Amino acid sequence: MQSGFAGMLALFLNYVITQFYFEPRPFVSHPVHLLFPHAADASFPSDHTSGAFALALTVLIRKRRFGWWGYIMLALASRCRA
Repeated sequence: MQSGFAGMLALFLNYVITQFYFEPRPFVSHPVHLLFPHAADASFPSDHTSGAFALALTVLIRKRRFGWWGYIMLALASRCRA
């Protein structure tokens, strides 16, 4: 229940941020050939990273040891997306 609420809150906050700050996806501003069609919506903030951090936060609240490992792994994964 907490994880679902945290995920929805993260997506809502992402929506609010994109209303004030829009960063186009790289394929919009650079000429590239897309292999798969994709919406030309905002690239920042990342919905996947925000949702994953929301999930890690709820795990951190319940089980501190597992939550810290989740945060470490997500910090590394979020850097790979940049």
